[in-house]
Amino acid sequence: MKLTAGELVLQYENGFLRWIKAGKDEVLRMIYFAVRDENWGTVPGKIINEQINQEENCFAITYEILFQQDDVKMLWKATIEGNADNSISFIIKGKALSTFKKNRAGFCVLHPIKECSGKKVLIQHTDESIKENIFPRYISPHQPFKNITAMEWRVSDGCKIRLEFKGDIFETEDHRNWTDNNFKTYCTSLADPYPVIMNEGDEVYQKVSVKVDGVFLKYKDQHCVEIKIDDNKLSIPKIGVGRAFERNKNYHAALEVLSAISFNHYRVDIKLSTNSWEQMLQEGFSEAASLKAKLEVALFVGPGCSDKITTFTNAIKRCGNIQQIILLEENAKCISNHLLKELLIILRTSLPNILIGAGTDIYFTEINRSDLDTTFIDFVNYSVNPQVHAYDDASLIENTQGQSATVVSAKNKFSNAVHVSPVTLKMRYNADSTAQKINNVRPFSDDRQQSFFGAIWTLLSLKELCEAGVASITYYETVGERGIMNSDTLQAYPTLQVFELLRLSSYDYFKKSICLPDNINCKSFILGNAKQQTVIIINFSEETVQLKSQIYGSQNFITVLMENKNVTSQKYFKKLPLIWPIYIPTQTIILIECTI
Repeated sequence: MKLTAGELVLQYENGFLRWIKAGKDEVLRMIYFAVRDENWGTVPGKIINEQINQEENCFAITYEILFQQDDVKMLWKATIEGNADNSISFIIKGKALSTFKKNRAGFCVLHPIKECSGKKVLIQHTDESIKENIFPRYISPHQPFKNITAMEWRVSDGCKIRLEFKGDIFETEDHRNWTDNNFKTYCTSLADPYPVIMNEGDEVYQKVSVKVDGVFLKYKDQHCVEIKIDDNKLSIPKIGVGRAFERNKNYHAALEVLSAISFNHYRVDIKLSTNSWEQMLQEGFSEAASLKAKLEVALFVGPGCSDKITTFTNAIKRCGNIQQIILLEENAKCISNHLLKELLIILRTSLPNILIGAGTDIYFTEINRSDLDTTFIDFVNYSVNPQVHAYDDASLIENTQGQSATVVSAKNKFSNAVHVSPVTLKMRYNADSTAQKINNVRPFSDDRQQSFFGAIWTLLSLKELCEAGVASITYYETVGERGIMNSDTLQAYPTLQVFELLRLSSYDYFKKSICLPDNINCKSFILGNAKQQTVIIINFSEETVQLKSQIYGSQNFITVLMENKNVTSQKYFKKLPLIWPIYIPTQTIILIECTI
């Protein structure tokens, strides 16, 4: 629901406030509150008794929301007011209806990266002192601001924001560590011990207030986009796919179908602590051959594994076709320098011509916070998924932009190439859980993996990582609920159909391109070789847009990929002569092939 508070425009959604804008400037990305359990799981909530009163330039909202899951049960009463003086207040009163352990219970405020990164901000602390600071450009490994009671900054020359907090002590973290495309100011300080026991009857009171002053520049109301192309040619990264967690009798047949994509590599996880690792490695080489790809080995190691490393290197020498080895420490968030040095002495001697990298199988934050010595490795590695903190479609789309920030920051911190392996739509396991060991659980899955949304998200991910200069990407798994093809019927999911259309291996370079104006949710990029360029346009907005740019070539063809809104399993592909202007419906992927 669209609301206004004076000149502020915002979206009210599921009890929270999103996309608070003053003219063309985004002031805040989101104001919400959450209950996080002892494993940092987000407890779901159900809204009751919701009342919304909206006038021309103000609004008032009240509701109750019950957060309940397992032993957690907490009822909140919320009051939100938007006023004609460009101010908003959000008050929450919570009461525990059971006794449970929590890591957080209260407000989080998200700040947009584009409007904040590199900008000066005044921080008012709990002792009432005020200090000037800066929103980080590169991803800050640790909290840049602590002990906050108020913040004040400008997103443009004409727009000043003041944010005040009551009821708890707040601090700010750089959410891009987990590829969330925002800074987050939250309660309670992570320096305090957690989890904390909430006893039945315990109460929480918090208030967030925001006031915006200034003269606000507005976008023109238009639905036309123009593509601005950067002529610089960037390298296309090596694109691979991961081994399916679950495989059946059709698996080799599926790999033969997928071999037409020309994936560069095939990721196989080898854990030297298991008795079956040699068999799994042999199967990996056989499956990679069916896929017509090289092997990417994610090698999970531990202390005292030197004797097994020698056996491993001998097996690699016998089997041959390997692209790269990622050194990871089993049941650890990032490989230790001591273990890395011990392994490299053996691997560099035995396998001198193979790329060797190291890092983490979890989030970028783990290498960002590490002292990883990358002197003698070829690349650093980390994984990516868009829903460590948020799970709705809009957040997942927004968080693709956080992926490029991780690559840029990794290049700034390390002098090595950057590999991202794997990219998944959902976190594969909860690395912060206290209930189980990491690296040793069944991967999570998301139904959107098989949907048209998954195809759109994959293209946006590819755009962001390519533009940032990543060297290698491993996407998803081959088949199954975390894959790109149905394991039983061998039916292609939309993401596989996109890979088929892109034919990445047939192109030599990648070009950045921008859809203007940037307030319309359209993205684009260019793939090219000596004979043709292909412009890829993704419209993930809620409306049809008109493409008014003309892209010239001696022959031009357009391919349209869109979802049938009534039958989600049916997709449409159309190849037509290029006729201007092009109208791009919502949730549509366009490929414009231009012969040079």
